[in-house]
Amino acid sequence: MTYSYIPSPWSIYRAIRKLPPAHLLRVRGDKLSLERYWQPVFEPKLDLDFGEAKREPAETIYGVCPAQIDQRRAAGCVSERRRRFQRGGRGHEHDYVRADQTFSIGFSDPRYNELAHARVVARHYRTDHHEWMVEPQALDVLPEIVRTYGEPYGDSSAIPTWYLSRLTKSHVTVALNGDGGDELFGGYPWHRVIPALNRMASFAAPR
Repeated sequence: MTYSYIPSPWSIYRAIRKLPPAHLLRVRGDKLSLERYWQPVFEPKLDLDFGEAKREPAETIYGVCPAQIDQRRAAGCVSERRRRFQRGGRGHEHDYVRADQTFSIGFSDPRYNELAHARVVARHYRTDHHEWMVEPQALDVLPEIVRTYGEPYGDSSAIPTWYLSRLTKSHVTVALNGDGGDELFGGYPWHRVIPALNRMASFAAPR
């Protein structure tokens, strides 16, 4: 209830444990070992001018695409790979020639309806764009969502994600989404409250 999900190593099942983030379980004969395969590095800080700061993320994104990037960058990444192939690219680029469809859902509440932004991206990258207006009926789809996630998951975004996935499936079997991009590129405003929270903490500190 605190975290809205079940963090590792626990799960909803008494006898089942999850791997921690960025870990793998290695099996050698009858021996198991838990190994970390990735660790975020925050130092040293990069010394870049503004032009380099704009170029480096783009080059990194296009170098690893498809990866976990936001929807706009995902569309741009796929579009760029398609153009490269059409100019004579090699390798597995041909898989992306047909990957020019985009999908989005909207809501009647204008605070949560981002269809206008999605249309701008679709026009810019000239995708075959599909969109739907939905009125989520959470109680009706809850049993299916529970079966899909396998254990309690308290993020309300599971509901629109479920609707979008179902509608996308009517056109394609495999789709690239952009979850994680808002966290990476500052798409959420939560960081703005950190200074205020720090000031409040200083008042509450024992003197």
